[in-house]
Order: sequence, then structure tokens, then C-alpha cells
Amino acid sequence: MIRVPVIVAAILLAACTAQPSSTRMNAPSDGTAAPAASMVDQNRTLVIAVRSEATSLASKPLVGTAFNVTPTEIFNAGLAVKDEKGVARPYLIEALPLLNTDTWRVSPDGRMETTQRLKPDVVWQDGEPLTANDFIFAWQLYAIPELGVANTSPITEVAEVLAPDARTIVIRWKRPFPDAATLEGRDFQPLPRHILEAPLRDLSPEAFSAHPFWSTEYIGLGPYRLDRTEPGAFLEAAAFDRYVLGRPKISRIRVSYISDPNTVLANLLAGTVHVALSNALPFQQSTVLKREWAGRAAGGVQPSASISSPIRRTETQLHPERVAPGSRPLLDVRVRKALAHTVDKQALNDGVFDGEGVMADTPVPYPLDYFQLVDQAITKYPFDVRRAEQLMNEAGLSKGPDGFYTGPLGRFTPGINVIAGPQNESGMAIMANTWRNAGFDFTESVLPAAQARDNGFRVLFPSMASTDGGVIEMLGASGMPTADNRWNGNNRASWINPEFETLLDGWNTTLDQTARIQRMVGMAKVYSDDLPSTPVWYVLNVTAYTADVRGPHHEADEIHLWEFR
Repeated sequence: MIRVPVIVAAILLAACTAQPSSTRMNAPSDGTAAPAASMVDQNRTLVIAVRSEATSLASKPLVGTAFNVTPTEIFNAGLAVKDEKGVARPYLIEALPLLNTDTWRVSPDGRMETTQRLKPDVVWQDGEPLTANDFIFAWQLYAIPELGVANTSPITEVAEVLAPDARTIVIRWKRPFPDAATLEGRDFQPLPRHILEAPLRDLSPEAFSAHPFWSTEYIGLGPYRLDRTEPGAFLEAAAFDRYVLGRPKISRIRVSYISDPNTVLANLLAGTVHVALSNALPFQQSTVLKREWAGRAAGGVQPSASISSPIRRTETQLHPERVAPGSRPLLDVRVRKALAHTVDKQALNDGVFDGEGVMADTPVPYPLDYFQLVDQAITKYPFDVRRAEQLMNEAGLSKGPDGFYTGPLGRFTPGINVIAGPQNESGMAIMANTWRNAGFDFTESVLPAAQARDNGFRVLFPSMASTDGGVIEMLGASGMPTADNRWNGNNRASWINPEFETLLDGWNTTLDQTARIQRMVGMAKVYSDDLPSTPVWYVLNVTAYTADVRGPHHEADEIHLWEFR
């Protein structure tokens, strides 16, 4: 665990080297609040730190990324938008469709039709009007199998998209789809037909996916327009004057890619970075920042989770052809349960989060209003070494003279890997040490960030991997990475459970909310019993900001309303 003196000692050096002089800001040396707006230059650039560079700025990219990266809501807008608790409101449209009205019709055979009306005078960031045809084009594009997202929801559920006129979008659905009225950009975003139609026609799928539109030449509908990029270093963006919710209050932003959390911390303390998003400042460093800023009104630190926040979980390789010979006992659920009983979550909380973390027993987000129903139904695995030994013995493994488990196939030698990062590595070390003390001969490995970007490589882990995974509805068979979907998906364990798939299908098609929640409770119960992964903690994304910034709450939500004074 990183201690305060080590971090503070590096602050001056890191702060002097992390940002080019052209973007360095002067901050009050005593940590007090910044001067009033009338005393500062209104054209200053707000500097935002994120952990790594996005491979695509689209809300629904063609190629997945391995990390929390640039918040794409800076550049995009969708039909609807949800807050961190899942409450939806209209975004590009005048009103959300309402079930059993002319805006949301359900046929006796289960097919549906939703009708949505675009707000007037919405334009792309190059000035071209947004029309319903851009949604037709986007659906047709996303449905192309070779582009890798044709098997994702809701693309798989859509039968047809129509445009009765330039502002009216009619979506015809193959079957009931309960989220039809609340489609965010990450679900189904419009795409500029006037820019992408020719490249889609003329280029191969690989060349089209690599087209600069997705990165350095991106045109969206969000509050900021991409202005300049420096690959591997930063991007700059200008306020979009014709943004659908009104021109942002801050004229310019710079998004800097800073992978080292200590450097992010140093720059926040020095005032050369004003906001940290997308896990650029992990929980450990955030506690240091709070202590440094305490009592000085120097800034704010807000850890938070949302309904889409990832859950840290230790997944188990269940693909028979990928699991290493010494790890084959992992295919037995009793062995997986024994390992779960020897995850000391209190030790993890104390060692990684100074006792302030939120530990997890299920890959279901706790901000959901029905979380208590899930929590009461699932099977839990409290720390219990004796119960773990019983389960191992039932699975045919026992401790040898050296104290480690062995079985008919020889020594059980599982391994665990994580993506490089202080918090990841600290958590892995605590878990592996506890497992070894309980008789499991564990090895540890760290994936460099560059290697971890390769989704195809990450699927091939031979034993166990600790990862920030998706929410439970993303962990079924449809979320399994394959060559056909270009290795996109969160079910890297290759887990398939028929009962879970039936419940997941019901979750995806049940319109009645009460009945739908029961499907979720059932999914969580099945998952906890079969245990393809062990949930460990909820990832709290830390939003940190200096005192001269007003408005940040959760990630880049409502960034157009932020103020920089």
C-alpha cells in the first residue's frame, strides 16, 4: 500500500514534468479557494486527467477498450440520458416514449414499435442537421457483423428503423424490450451519415474501424467539439455553441492521459490539473488528496458508484481448452466455492481502502432501488478456512506434507493476473497471500497496460484474473468474447449456464417491472451458486476537482453546466 510520505515526496518533481508549460496553471500556494470569476482569465483551459487514451470517442464504439478512459459523454448525446441511479430523461428527443400509448405500442405477438420526436434545430458539430436518417444509418452500420457489435443489445432486438419525416424516429422491435424508451448513446447512438456513408461503402471493415473519424477527426453532438489531438498525450476540445442543452460555460478543455495516479495527485495538488475522472485517481490516492486539502477549501473529492459502475471480481477460466493443467480443478464448482471462502474481504478493505471501501457479494450494482431483494437471495461466502477445506476434500483434493492442496492430477497450482496498477496489484497480493496461507499454491502475474489492451489476449488467461467487469446482465453467453465479435464482451470466463440464460432472456423481454426484478434476483442467485467469478468490491469512481471548478459530481455528468473561475 502506498504511504503518504512517499507520494508527497514526489509531488514537486511530478508536477513540474507532467504538463507542458503552455497549459500549466497558477494555483494559490496556500491551497485556498481561487479568486472570483471577475479576477481571472475566462479563456483559461480546464485540464481534466483520465487514466488512458480512448481508442474511439464514440459512445458505442466498434472496438472495445480495456480501461476506463476518456468520458465519451463530452463529445456525444443520445436519445435519452440516465443519472447514476438510473433515472432517465429526454436528451435529443422531446419526450420519452410511454408504454401503451401511440409512442410505445406492443402487438399481441410481442413485437413493439416506439416513436420518438427529435428536438428542433439539433445539429452535428460540423453544422449539418441531425435527422432521423442518421439513426437509420447508425442501425444499419452497427448491424454489420464484421464491425463487431452486431450481437450487442439493443442492435440484436431491432427489426427496423424508419423515418416518417426528418425529426421522427420509429423503431420496430422484434420482441418486447423493456429499455426501449431509455436508449442512451452507449446503447444506440446516431452516426453522421454525411461523413461515414462513403467510407462505409468503400473501405474494408478493418479499414473502416480504423478510420480517423472515430478518434482524431470525431464529430459528435455533445457539449464539446474535438479541436486538437496529440496521440498518447492529450486532446483539446472547444465548447460547442449549438449544443442541444445550451453552450457550455467553460470555453476550452484539455483531456490529459496520465496513467500514474501519483502524478495525477501531484498535479491536482499543484493546480496543473483541475479535474480527475475515469479512475485517474484511485481510492488510495483520493484519501491522500482529502487529507492534503482538508480544512483549506482547496477542492473536492467525491467517490461514487452508479448503476453502470464495474464490480471488481476474480473470474475463473472455465473454457476447457484454455485452462492450464495445474488449474483444472477450477472447473469444479466446489473448488471455486472454497476459494471464495478464503477471500478475506475485511483484509482487502483495510489494505486497499483503509477500511472505507464498499465490498461486493454480487455483480449487481448497489445503487439500484431493488438491491436489497438481490442481497437477501444470493449465496454468500464468508471467510471460513475450515469450510474451504471441507469443500476441497469433497472435490478430491487434500493438503500434502507441505500444506498445499493436491489431487489425482497432481499439485493444484492456480495463478492470478491483474492489469498493472497500484490498487490492482495491492489487492492481488493480499488475496494471493491469504490463499497461500489457506493451502492454495498461488502464483501472481501483472499484465502491462499495453498487453492488457489486447482483448483477444485477455480472453486466454489460463487460471484466474482479477478484473473490473461488467454488471451481471453483461456476463451471459451473449457477452462472451469470440473472434466473430472481435473479442468484445465481459464474459471472458466463457461461462454458460442454461438457467441463467433463461432468466436473462426474461430480463431482456419482460415489460412489467415487478416481474423483471424477479428475473434479476434469480440471475443473481444462479450466479452466486455457480460462481464463475468471485465479486470482491465495488469500483468507486473518484471525481476530484480543485476549488476553482464548480459543478462536478459524478464523472462528466452535465459538464456543460460546470464553471471554472
